[in-house]
Amino acid sequence: PVQRDDVAFVRAPVQPPSVPGRASMALNALISGLGVLLKLLCGLAANKILSTQLGPAAFGAWGNVFSLATLYTTFSNGGISQGLVARLSASEQTQQARAHWLSGGMIFALGVPVIIALWHTGFRQLGVVSGATALSPLAALGLALLAAFALQIQSSVLAQGKSRLNAIVVALSGVAALACYWWLVEPGSVESAVHALIAGF
Repeated sequence: PVQRDDVAFVRAPVQPPSVPGRASMALNALISGLGVLLKLLCGLAANKILSTQLGPAAFGAWGNVFSLATLYTTFSNGGISQGLVARLSASEQTQQARAHWLSGGMIFALGVPVIIALWHTGFRQLGVVSGATALSPLAALGLALLAAFALQIQSSVLAQGKSRLNAIVVALSGVAALACYWWLVEPGSVESAVHALIAGF
């Protein structure tokens, strides 16, 4: 009889799809948390600088100005940040589709700040909010444009899964804002605080 050598076929193990490990996810969460914590600490230090430099009356007016500035920067891109991140990060989106979404977001980033500046031009004349006149229409436009571009960039970065880079940028922005308040705020001058807010945004 003809003898045959048995050939053993060994199937290569199937590798599971690559997914972020728990350690990587924990590290991302830790870095993001530290970035936010550092920005909060810088914000507390900035408030101390402002309260000391401006004095009680001017600091109260600054609180109103800062509330307006926060409102304007929050809606500077029409509030589409979360939706833009969702669209850009969707796996079924092609590069062309992502480019269209980014272009649409840029239109909002350029158009909404102009609307905000026009609205603020009339609102500051009403005298409803004390200290609102310290925030000029040009300053409101500048803040809104800076915030809109920042949100646009942040949406693109987060859609690519670069949460660590976003956390680093958040932390550095807090440090930059603190430095600007330290150097630019003059005693009793709300306008100088507005300039520091724009410079450190």
